[in-house]
Amino acid sequence: MCFSETVSFGAAVALTTIGVFTLKKVEKPNQILFASIPLLFALQQFTEGFVWMSLMHPKYAAMEHSATILFLFFAQVLWPLFVPLSMFIMEKNKARKTILMSFAILGIVVALYRFYWLLDINIQAKIIENHITYKFDTRSDFTKYYSVVYFLTTVVSTFISTVKKMKILGIAILLSVIISRIFFYHYFISVWCFMAAIISVFVYIIVKEMQKTLRAENREA
Repeated sequence: MCFSETVSFGAAVALTTIGVFTLKKVEKPNQILFASIPLLFALQQFTEGFVWMSLMHPKYAAMEHSATILFLFFAQVLWPLFVPLSMFIMEKNKARKTILMSFAILGIVVALYRFYWLLDINIQAKIIENHITYKFDTRSDFTKYYSVVYFLTTVVSTFISTVKKMKILGIAILLSVIISRIFFYHYFISVWCFMAAIISVFVYIIVKEMQKTLRAENREA
């Protein structure tokens, strides 16, 4: 994100720690996908750290394109698929599960489209005012609808879920989107991904809450 490669790598290390603790709290297999989110964000921040290195140090310039593609794979391809799918797997309410399944299918479609898009367009990462901005072509008419689908799958799905405290995560993500759009419009991808990564600490809180709930139910049984 902003500032330097140190911030990205530092965030990655912190998120790795959070991710390990989160996975240790998992009580049921259907929680694993959701609990993996902090670790995946850690990998994402590591990749942007390498983007920083390639832009700031000439000897690493050769890895700029591959590092940029890998970061954008996480930011643009993975999350619209991964988030609704993890919500769908955990959901118990039948009506909500059906809605989340449709979001997951939509996420798969948009992820496949975006993956092809990443491989087919010209992408350039630049450091401007201590932020990384990603410049790319917008050849397809579908591109203008992508942000709407992305918002539905990564933000709205958290409000559909009936998992306890999930809406708090949704509110935090929504606020991060608004702040990033208003104050960091030209660096939105980088800044919002960093903010979302830090917000993923709520994933630990939610998984811990699920652990408490399940153990309470087992004691009552």
